[in-house]
Amino acid sequence: MIVEDGMKAIILAAGSSRRMGRDKALLDWARGYSLISVMLLRYSNPRVKQRVVVANPDNAAGIRAAIAGELGRWAVVPGGRVRADYDLVVNPDPAGPMMASIKLGLTAVGAGEGPVCIQPVDVFAVTPTLIEFLHENWRLEPEYIHQPACEGRGVHPVVIPERYVKEILALPAEGRLDEFLRDHAERVRKHEWLDRELLWNLNTPEDYERFRPLYDD
Repeated sequence: MIVEDGMKAIILAAGSSRRMGRDKALLDWARGYSLISVMLLRYSNPRVKQRVVVANPDNAAGIRAAIAGELGRWAVVPGGRVRADYDLVVNPDPAGPMMASIKLGLTAVGAGEGPVCIQPVDVFAVTPTLIEFLHENWRLEPEYIHQPACEGRGVHPVVIPERYVKEILALPAEGRLDEFLRDHAERVRKHEWLDRELLWNLNTPEDYERFRPLYDD
């Protein structure tokens, strides 16, 4: 069965960034643009019908200001225009489990047809090509969860059909997405992806100094 509904994206940017020492979402990432703005641009595909950013009380205002100030400077993107639409919700406990942010994002996107793509902001190597690939595979097999894999290891982003949203919302506060995926392994389609950069996370100042030059050209 092939379905045509669009995808909803949740960008998780509520972490405390304790090891980084400054907020990851607001890091200068590519040609003067913050990581959160670059991430929104990567999810500008028209097939992504809703974008939700999960922030924390300390970075929410900065994220809004960065997006407003930076995306307006982009003159040309695929499709000929910059998408300004997104929703922002605030996780009041950034030091808590990531599951709280996932649940806030799922609640913000609401009910409706189409899958949800869960994207941590610090998994920086996602590309529009990968997003398109995952969406296309979901269209072909909409009953399955779809996840890229590198060297056999599942990585982000993860595309979750709407049928699983209620189940995730019912998980305990300390629940983990990776455990949920293991528990549903028979319903997860892993797609091997050759870009090893998806294995990298942006956690420390050393990571930032190592990876940013690869994108700031």
